[in-house]
Amino acid sequence: MKAIIIFVLFMFVSAFVYSQDKIVTQSGDTINCKITNILDGYIYYTVTENKENRRSIIPMGDVQYYVSASDKGHTSARKPRTDFDTAKLQLGLNFGMAYRIAKINDQIDESMHDYYNKLRLNFYFSGDLAYYLNAFNGIGIKYSRLSASNDQGGVEIVDTSGNSNYGKMSDKVVITYMGLFYSLRFINERHSLYVNPGIGKFTYSDSFNFTNIETGYVENNVISGSALGFTLDLGYDYRITNFLSAGAKLSYYHGKIRNQKYSNSSAFINSVQPAEGIQNFNISLGIKLLLGW
Repeated sequence: MKAIIIFVLFMFVSAFVYSQDKIVTQSGDTINCKITNILDGYIYYTVTENKENRRSIIPMGDVQYYVSASDKGHTSARKPRTDFDTAKLQLGLNFGMAYRIAKINDQIDESMHDYYNKLRLNFYFSGDLAYYLNAFNGIGIKYSRLSASNDQGGVEIVDTSGNSNYGKMSDKVVITYMGLFYSLRFINERHSLYVNPGIGKFTYSDSFNFTNIETGYVENNVISGSALGFTLDLGYDYRITNFLSAGAKLSYYHGKIRNQKYSNSSAFINSVQPAEGIQNFNISLGIKLLLGW
């Protein structure tokens, strides 16, 4: 009888130990516990301390792997899936349209305002690389490019001698940005919202040409400059697979080019040009590669 009781107690203790759950953190620590739920990128668990049960949670991003009792009564080691929580390194690409809201320079004749207003709408591209310190906070680097072009015939240009020249005018404007950003995101299973403020350097280039219809002479001109500015991104991502997400982003860029250089096909002139505002809103669609580290 005594042997039977010992055997039953041994089986009970063995079953309890065997079904014990555990969580191994990224730092290598082991948490012996009872996993109660896994939801929205978190593991909910209970630990026993001083004969009292204490409930707690841990983000998936802080977990190396965990062991939990299955429905069949045996345990299995599981590595957290690569998703928004565990994908610390993310590479994003976005394509869309931007609209410049800065005021047209006062020195531009009013008759040319319609021409320059058509340069407000830009094609937009951006690429960014972000590293997330945890499920909510990250840092990264971003590059973007805006471009627009326009041309118009029957334009009159008066030179420095007061002579009128008639011909065709064309512009190609390119604005690039390179900078750093901080990312704050909010996650709910496959959905992610983020806010990314950033600061960096803008470069501006306006290549404009004038073709004289009488002489056929083409004058090539370039106005360029750079300045510090800031950006703000508001975005949404939906995780399609463990390694890929897609989403949309609304951004605001703010900056002003104050010191511009002017050159033409016959000479280089480091002259002071009117300040060029490059403030713009842009909206884009994109994809992200989720790389778990």
